[in-house]
Amino acid sequence: MKMNLNTPLKLSLLLLLLGCESIPAELPAEALEQPLALTCPAGSQLAGTAGESQWCEASLDGVAVKQGPAVLWHPNGAIQMRTQYVNGTLNGLKTTWYPNGQKSGEANLLDGVEHGLAEGWHTNGQLRSRGWVNQGKPCGTLQWWDDQGKPVSCRKDLELVFGCKLTPTGAECPSCE
Repeated sequence: MKMNLNTPLKLSLLLLLLGCESIPAELPAEALEQPLALTCPAGSQLAGTAGESQWCEASLDGVAVKQGPAVLWHPNGAIQMRTQYVNGTLNGLKTTWYPNGQKSGEANLLDGVEHGLAEGWHTNGQLRSRGWVNQGKPCGTLQWWDDQGKPVSCRKDLELVFGCKLTPTGAECPSCE
């Protein structure tokens, strides 16, 4: 399965990372990370444009595929996402940031889908959500907090889509096994 940086996030990760908070349209442009130089693995070369979208690319059976690190920037110059590709497929840690430079989410990807611990943060840095994802589906205990750190329960759509049971602090979903 071939994915690129512009592929929409899977529903499960959106549910975990967005929680109950809507993201403000305007955020302060403080604590911005400067564009960074990617180090491509042997046999690959840098592609894209620094400050917009950059990745490492290699030839696999005569076809150019993403191989190694990739970075996407917000229009204001702050890093939006950093991730890894193996033979054209997202694999490994994916980290996202708000335009103000504050980390917004972190999740592991395996063969292009979320798999493992997924966490999200409010724009003020307070933990917003934490839960496990098994091959793209939420599983086990999911938790959410408001921007002051108070536990909340809010994702009624998890009951309908994934068969999870809401709790006062999140949701209990089918086992991760």
